Amino acid sequence: MKRRYIGKSVERFRDPFFVTGRGKFVSDFCLPGMLHAAILRSPYAYARINKIDTKRASRHPGVVAVLTGTDAAKLSKPIPFMYSPTGFGSKTADVYALATDCARYVGEPVAVVAAENKHAAHEALQVLEVDYTPLTPVVDAEKALEPSSPLVYEPWGDNLLLKMRFTGGDVDRAFKEADYVIKDTLKSHRYTGARARPSSRAPTSPTMTVRTAQ
Repeated sequence: MKRRYIGKSVERFRDPFFVTGRGKFVSDFCLPGMLHAAILRSPYAYARINKIDTKRASRHPGVVAVLTGTDAAKLSKPIPFMYSPTGFGSKTADVYALATDCARYVGEPVAVVAAENKHAAHEALQVLEVDYTPLTPVVDAEKALEPSSPLVYEPWGDNLLLKMRFTGGDVDRAFKEADYVIKDTLKSHRYTGARARPSSRAPTSPTMTVRTAQ
């Protein structure tokens, strides 16, 4: 079978259409009543959100609305699961489009500004005042199971999402009679990781008041 693409240079036939100005990008569209949204993201891996002062941002020229996690909880339902984990006996937690009580990873959406244009939306982010209490993050899966580990979701009482036991045959006998027993710790890479920003760079922060966790 003749190979048409492998090992060959493939011409990008769409490039001339866009670089000559004949194409349309998302930012080229302007529909009646359309608003632009800008999202405020947490600079902390784990922090309690004590208060978000939206007064200055709401009064900024061109701003139509400012929403926080509290607003999201009132106006919407939690983000649905692809399938219910309760069927496996798993613990669950309500997760909204915006963080409500705590921010649990760097870059988690904390508030959103809707404005008549993108410049007004981003400018309003800079005057949002957030009172955070930084908490100790859980960054190691094995240490997260220790009783003294900080809790990702305090109502759970621990960080164990699900525990299932599978048995088959005489396991003890199989190990005893085996010619070799190999023990190792295996790590797999992430399959669904998608960061908004590189972990080495915290998102641009608006005005914030930081208090030391007690």
